[in-house]
Amino acid sequence: MASIRLLRQQPYSGYRIGIVIGIDVGTTFSGVSYAILRPGEIPDVMPVTSFSGQTVPNSKIPSIIYYDEDEDMAIKGIGAETVLDTVAGDAEYYGWFRAEHFKMHLRPQGMSMQTNGLKLGELPHGKTAEQVMGDFLHYLFKETALYIQTHHSDGETLWAQVKDQAIFVLGHPNGWSGLSQQRYRISAILGGLVPETDEGRKRIKFVTEGEASALACLSGGLGPARLKAGFRFVIADAGGGTVDMSTYEVTKSSPVELRECAPPDCRFAGSVFVDINGLELLQRKLRSSIYDDEQTLKGLINDEFKTKTKKEFNGERGLLKVGDRRTRDDKLGIRAGFLMLTSDELAECFASSVVETVDSIKGQFAVSRSDKKKTPVWLVGGFAASPYLLGRLQEALEPDGILIRRPDTNLAKAVANGAILHFLDNLVTSRACKTSYGTTCSVPFNILLSDHRQRMELVHPGTDGSYIGPVFDCIAEKGAPIGVAQVFRESYFKELFYKESAEHFTTELLCYDGDLPVPRWYNENKNKFKTVCKLEADLSELCSESIRSSSMLEFLSQGTSRAYWKASFDIELNFGTTELEARIKWEVKGKPKRNRGLIFFPVNKKWISWFLSSKGNEYFCEVEEDYILDRFNLTGLNTEVQNYSQALDLITDNLDDEIADEFRGSLDVQARLLYGLIHARWIITSRGLAKMLEKYKKADFGRCPRVLCQSQPLLPVGLSDIPYEKSVKLYCGRCEDIYSPKSSRHGSIDGAYFGTSFPHMLFLVYPAMIPPKSGQPDMTLLLSGSVRSNDTADSARRRRAREDPEILAEGVGEGVSTAAAALKAERYRPKIFGFQVHEIAQLQRWQEAGRDRQVARLEEIEEGL
Repeated sequence: MASIRLLRQQPYSGYRIGIVIGIDVGTTFSGVSYAILRPGEIPDVMPVTSFSGQTVPNSKIPSIIYYDEDEDMAIKGIGAETVLDTVAGDAEYYGWFRAEHFKMHLRPQGMSMQTNGLKLGELPHGKTAEQVMGDFLHYLFKETALYIQTHHSDGETLWAQVKDQAIFVLGHPNGWSGLSQQRYRISAILGGLVPETDEGRKRIKFVTEGEASALACLSGGLGPARLKAGFRFVIADAGGGTVDMSTYEVTKSSPVELRECAPPDCRFAGSVFVDINGLELLQRKLRSSIYDDEQTLKGLINDEFKTKTKKEFNGERGLLKVGDRRTRDDKLGIRAGFLMLTSDELAECFASSVVETVDSIKGQFAVSRSDKKKTPVWLVGGFAASPYLLGRLQEALEPDGILIRRPDTNLAKAVANGAILHFLDNLVTSRACKTSYGTTCSVPFNILLSDHRQRMELVHPGTDGSYIGPVFDCIAEKGAPIGVAQVFRESYFKELFYKESAEHFTTELLCYDGDLPVPRWYNENKNKFKTVCKLEADLSELCSESIRSSSMLEFLSQGTSRAYWKASFDIELNFGTTELEARIKWEVKGKPKRNRGLIFFPVNKKWISWFLSSKGNEYFCEVEEDYILDRFNLTGLNTEVQNYSQALDLITDNLDDEIADEFRGSLDVQARLLYGLIHARWIITSRGLAKMLEKYKKADFGRCPRVLCQSQPLLPVGLSDIPYEKSVKLYCGRCEDIYSPKSSRHGSIDGAYFGTSFPHMLFLVYPAMIPPKSGQPDMTLLLSGSVRSNDTADSARRRRAREDPEILAEGVGEGVSTAAAALKAERYRPKIFGFQVHEIAQLQRWQEAGRDRQVARLEEIEEGL
């Protein structure tokens, strides 16, 4: 097996055997490499050079999946299998769905207008882009496992040792980060590469295709015989979908260290765009002919144009096979089964890719200010094999002194190898910030500044004067050099009017990818910014009673005073790795605290999904949207919730109007209240009960703390249907008592969000779920009327005392007697819509009759004393 050497040649320092797998899912072709990590040994990077179904071993496989829509989207062909004649023939005969270019569906949302007219292929019905990518990653993982087990002498034993702790490094285009990385990680989880746990997610790493290619080139010996500090080079990774451009400088020769000299660039200019233009060319040339149908034209592109015509084109005319040697049509230009394509026609197919690539290379030199004559450009990737692309780049750039070189070694799938090198060597010690990052805030108003005076409508009162905003505050500027361990930090404060807002405090991280300087005024440049992610933290400790006096301030607005907490916090950003790390930092009594560092990217997430995923809301289930939109189900709630219409719009993601910051917190609280009250109605419907039943079966609400209940699952219940009266409790169907939640987060949930009827309605609808009791109660005493007739008045008095805890036992002196204490004991009474549950009420009447007899005996004893 061929292997690739590490530049640093350092032994693996781990204490147990492991494996790292590098995966490059390209737009058109994919590849995998891996390295076995043995303690004390220098790892070798080895590509997977053969896949199941290949007649000739090849490390490159098509990024294609065939799905059968008639068999619930069963996979009928994938990867290397799709080039087999039998699979291709069956796909056409049975009409299987061909999924390709699915990687492009994971691209950043802001890049949608820069795709050179690329029309993404449709996804299979009922499958998301993450699921399709997950299917392909599962296939690559399975094939890698098979390859290791069959190509190593101890393969099966080796794989059994490393499979559960495998580390995966996934390559992606230079311009992808944040949201795209999160979606890629979701795909890896769906593909079974790692479990959906925090530890599993940490085993997924990322590397840009430009950096991976640079490491593969250096490791392949493309640089000078002896690397010296100051040597610069540009990597142009021309792949199927994108051309990724990166510029690096060697800062240290022993051991080798690199720094990024300019922000990496990503252009949608890969070979797939040549195919798109080729299809349009064939549609024009073969219009109104026997070839003029979608299936035939796509077949010509996939079978002939991609594999032969495009690859062989060097600036002269080209031929496209459309039939056998007897096929001739002089009008269409077909002779001996070949369609004649002029050099100008084929050159036009390459035009957009050439222009974008040239522009990107010139941009790298302009930003990095590199010496053109001393800085080579290494053209790598599958598209780099095109002689026409190489010739046009040399023709356009070499007059300016820029040297274009294409390695003789096979670097078509350099990203997979470079991904391993990135994890093992980690040569890049400094990177350039890809874009400008920051957030919006308000700043003190200064009447001496003309740009402040011109925007008086943005001025608003603050605690220590007037403020103006929102403005964009830049935390890290585009192009700034960033060390691996460097942290960017800016301080802010927020007025919190409600403690609920502090528990689920969120702030947005924005980015600006345009030319410098960064625009200052956010409202005037909204279309130039995009949301990178949302950071969430629990700042409730800043609103505790112990610091109330020092941080509680009065806010004067329109003649009214409102109290709020001033929460000071920092936003920290770390760009040292290829994955953005962001967190919120704050201090409590001088001690620094941070959130977990998780960033919540907006994957078109709905408000309800966000609410359910927030900490402390695990008891809730999802209320279906059609139930919320049916206004009959919401009857009367408009009198319970302030700003009802806007709160409902927020829940249903229809709130388009801009909201003032001081009103946003209040609206969020009202939206939570409204959703909670809707939730209480929903969970006693048949569909709501079914959802809550699943959570009950999984014991999502906890288990009964009573030993004799043997960990019986609990159900949430409210002691009142009116909000803001009682917090939620947990009901045990075995001992028929209620308990407080262990977590303070859950203990603060309003009981009205579940209502008084829910658990008893669930047991009424699903009687098989009623837990067995330790023994059946004896009902004979109650049914036989064994209570003495002369005790009727006393029994009535005792019932009134139970119903009204304020009533004390009569005839008792100043001290509280045992009988009086027994009368004051509270007991939970299960009810549905205010009426006691019949069987339980009957049992409780028997139990209370027994209690009355015991109380009567105690009273007689006390009177005798």
